[in-house]
Amino acid sequence: MIAENLSLELRKDLTPEARQKEVRKAIVGMGALSSKMEVAVAELLCEVRDERYFETYGYTTFDEYVEKEVPFKRRKAFYLMAICDKFIRELQVPVATLENLEWVKAKELKSVVTPENWEKLVARTKTMTVPQIQDMVAKMKGEPVKAKPVMLEAKVEAPQSEPTSDKPQAVEEFKLFLFPEQRKNVQLALAMAKRETESNSAGHLLDVICSDYLASAVHDEDATTALCLRLQNHVLNIERCYKVKLQVVK
Repeated sequence: MIAENLSLELRKDLTPEARQKEVRKAIVGMGALSSKMEVAVAELLCEVRDERYFETYGYTTFDEYVEKEVPFKRRKAFYLMAICDKFIRELQVPVATLENLEWVKAKELKSVVTPENWEKLVARTKTMTVPQIQDMVAKMKGEPVKAKPVMLEAKVEAPQSEPTSDKPQAVEEFKLFLFPEQRKNVQLALAMAKRETESNSAGHLLDVICSDYLASAVHDEDATTALCLRLQNHVLNIERCYKVKLQVVK
């Protein structure tokens, strides 16, 4: 069913029973939602809730209907209805205005939007990211802005179940998202590993730190297996670099 057929203005000539069926088919037929379709389905969900269509559909509660029949997660369904209740019903924001505002942004504005500021806020947030909107809302409410994760990147060795000595291992990109306090902790650990190993490779330093952690958990079968694999890799790397043959003795 195309987006315009989901509008509440569609086919007002339907009998109540026929409309219930049309609304049900429209909601069930939703897959990936465009912004326009999100607004429409939010209105239809509110109609199912307020008119208690879910009882006609054979469900005892609206929650049960959403869980079993709505084709996206419950949390999104309730966010969409809350946005509809706030923006369309309470503030009388034109539907056409909301069609160009993603629901993930609208839900962040819900707690601060008013009849006086909705137009300015909706226009302003069209070019903002969700984290930027969250910061703006926090400032408007006089709350502290939450710390945002930062990204730490390193080149690390790709895991191999059977390391070989004749070919260098491939590398792959490894990204971590950390809060500032976590990043400081990780960087301190990398600096300590750098002093001990005299290596400048972030991937090697991270490998050393993880190997040390695994060594403290050798009672765990999975950790032991992983540690032995890393030991094999280190032995092979040393043999290749120094043209020597090492023997590991238990």
